[in-house]
Amino acid sequence: MKQRIISALFGLVILFAVFALFETIVLNAVVAAVIVLALHELFTAAGERHTSISYLAMGFGATIPFFKTWMLERVLPAVCFLFAFVLLCALLRHHRDVKAERMGFIFCFTILIAFSTTCFVYLRDFFGLRIGFYAVLVTLVGAWMSDTGAYFFGLAFGRHKLAPEISPKKTVEGALGGILVALVSQGLVAFGYSFYCAKAGAAFSINLPLLLACSPLISVVSIVGDLSASVMKRQFGIKDFGHIMPGHGGVLDRFDSVLLVIPFVYNLFLYLPLVSTL
Repeated sequence: MKQRIISALFGLVILFAVFALFETIVLNAVVAAVIVLALHELFTAAGERHTSISYLAMGFGATIPFFKTWMLERVLPAVCFLFAFVLLCALLRHHRDVKAERMGFIFCFTILIAFSTTCFVYLRDFFGLRIGFYAVLVTLVGAWMSDTGAYFFGLAFGRHKLAPEISPKKTVEGALGGILVALVSQGLVAFGYSFYCAKAGAAFSINLPLLLACSPLISVVSIVGDLSASVMKRQFGIKDFGHIMPGHGGVLDRFDSVLLVIPFVYNLFLYLPLVSTL
């Protein structure tokens, strides 16, 4: 537990530093680094470490956060086609050693991890500093507080297994507790951020009833992402994807639920009146 707390505090320091530079290209660079590390961990677990194809995929993923939003909308089909074309050429070159399903795995998860993680950049570029930053807070609170609440509620009240064949330690009571903790946390963060913006002279309105109604959905998406990662780890025969954060595992272990939550939150902010400027 001590190791987990120290790692968490160190991670928070890095997170606050990124938040302080949220408007700059540092955010793009950090997102690119997270993509590369996550893909490296996944490919290592899948037996694709140190191959030209894995390096190609990581290189492709690292470029996505640096595309401007308007530019990506125009060239997205071409970018994805080019990536698929190069992978297929690599398959032709290495057809004796590489199976087609491995290429499908690499393509699918490179696209998922790269574009999902880059939604952090899209939120800033599309919605602006105030709303984009708040959407990132909603994402991280929804994913991480669901996980934290589930852990402690599961320890205290867990009786019924949620998915015993996938993750034996997760319980229904823990999941419900995580949803509750995330709900309360979303409300507190909404009040705190609104107060801060008002004091800074940049007030905007948060539709709190709608946000709280969406919070359980965010938690459910987080749980699906977490369990999906657990399935892959079980099939790969590993406990953690990496060891970069002692007590927490790797980057992918920390961001497994966030990968699904961030595009979900992006679409919530895009299509629902969750916030409005004053």
